[in-house]
Amino acid sequence: MPPPPMSAPSATVDTQPRGARIVTTGALLLLVAVSALFFYKWGGAFRALQRTSATGRLAVAPDVLMSGGVVRATQNYFARVWPALAYGVVIGALVRSTISPAWVARWLGRGDRGSNFSEDARGGVAGAVAGAPLMLCSCCVTPIFTGVYERGARLGSALSMMLAAPGLNVAALLLTFMLLPAPHGVIRTLTAATIVLALAPAIGAKLEGTVAAGKTPRASLADEPMPATFRELVARFARSLGYMVLVTVPILVVGVAASSVLLPHAARLPSVGGVVAVVAVALVGTLIALPTFFELPLAAMLLQLGAPGAAVALLVAGPIVNLPSLLVLGRETNARVALAVGAAVWAASTAAGLVTMLL
Repeated sequence: MPPPPMSAPSATVDTQPRGARIVTTGALLLLVAVSALFFYKWGGAFRALQRTSATGRLAVAPDVLMSGGVVRATQNYFARVWPALAYGVVIGALVRSTISPAWVARWLGRGDRGSNFSEDARGGVAGAVAGAPLMLCSCCVTPIFTGVYERGARLGSALSMMLAAPGLNVAALLLTFMLLPAPHGVIRTLTAATIVLALAPAIGAKLEGTVAAGKTPRASLADEPMPATFRELVARFARSLGYMVLVTVPILVVGVAASSVLLPHAARLPSVGGVVAVVAVALVGTLIALPTFFELPLAAMLLQLGAPGAAVALLVAGPIVNLPSLLVLGRETNARVALAVGAAVWAASTAAGLVTMLL
């Protein structure tokens, strides 16, 4: 019998290293993007903490979002957040196109499994650990939510990550203690942790099965094999980046414009008084889009108006979610999930405000 041809073994030997190099390349690209984001966000946060410690005030002017009309307010918002949004879009596209679904499942659980209390609880912690260091505002983190969710992460874990980035922003929490009464900082921190670690996993466990298969690219992306060539890797990243820019970003723009209509009315709500003011401010805070740290001067303004409960409600609801991020969430999952997240944030921030009134 003649010996087998030598070409078959050599093809097998060559393919695996190439596949490993492609996987490694995708991971390195993501590492570079995340490292650059950390340098940008943590450097800015450190400088903000230093200035605030030295001057006793935060150099943030909410007037740029509350005057000049909807178009001007929308322009000012994106002028403030566009670098962070660009990082979010690139990181989300990299996760969506270059990261193995097995890696996502290892850290954030598999979304095709049924409800499991222990897995949902672990996923909430993993999501918080992954999201909090990003320190992105609610709009800027939504592309990353899209990336990890469409690669097969459990809904609750992806929600915890999405809500932890703005809600458990360490610099924002430290600035709250530096600029506002300590009880306000404690209530804000505990309420945000409850939303991220308990409410988000609970919503995911309850509604994971309601997201119709095929409604989003998730159904195919979660099972899509890794790219076989570098050309395929680049093409897939380009498609994912185009999806983020052409689909996700326009939704955010529409949501920010709509929320700009609501923000100027926030200062008038304390005049209605008491519990009603807390409920109303919590609702507005759930919908309005605020850049990082902007909730702090707005809360200080409400405190000056004699509405501490409303101030805390805004501290919780203002940064953690908004109408633009809920619109993206609704598109990537369904309306029930978006409404559940919005209702949970509104209820939790209302409760935080009412507790503050009793102190």
